[in-house]
Amino acid sequence: MLSKIFNYLIVLLVTFMTGNSGSAAPVFDQPGDTDTVTGIYRSAGDTDNGTHINSQAVETVTSVRSYSPAGDSYIRVRGTSTLHDWEMLSDNVKGEIHLIIGGNGIPGDVEDLVFSLEKTTLRSNQSGLDRRAYDALDAGRHPEITFRMNGPGMVRDNGEGYIISARGDLTVAGETKRINVEAICVNGNDSRLICTGSRTLRMSDFSIDPPVMMLGALRTGDEVTVDYRIELSQ
Repeated sequence: MLSKIFNYLIVLLVTFMTGNSGSAAPVFDQPGDTDTVTGIYRSAGDTDNGTHINSQAVETVTSVRSYSPAGDSYIRVRGTSTLHDWEMLSDNVKGEIHLIIGGNGIPGDVEDLVFSLEKTTLRSNQSGLDRRAYDALDAGRHPEITFRMNGPGMVRDNGEGYIISARGDLTVAGETKRINVEAICVNGNDSRLICTGSRTLRMSDFSIDPPVMMLGALRTGDEVTVDYRIELSQ
């Protein structure tokens, strides 16, 4: 009799230790669900000793949004000369920027950025200046000015909007230089971002001879300032 009782207790003990008591193993689907033995250990993607995956708790915390220039976007190039200041303007800005958006809906980083501009869309109020500029920029062989991110890109909150900065390659007249660009962006209508900024460049850095007109009486300066206002739309 005692041997039967002993054998029965052995069976119960083995059943308890191997988990074959007939009751279903616990399923943990939500963050914070509790294993009554070990305590709370549930988080997205955790497993129940390899038998249960917390698949329903997996959440996408980031996303990528693509924006392109739209609306009132332009690039303006300003410079000096021996007679007067000058400027050229183009509203034909093309490109795309990919922003990594956090779970709170706020941009966190720049994933990719590329912009281009056809040189002959830059216009001043002087046709002679335009022709000289196109010649100096070698617009026939290199019709576009391009910037492509090829380094760190980041977004910082300045309290009123965002400061987007990126490092990349600027190509002008067949010459490429690595530069940093920065823009201050604020929220506009229809979920748009309005980004503005400026960057000073030297023509000689891109092997460009500053245009000369009027038999040398008018010589443009080597340094130019590039102002940009880019209205970004999804």
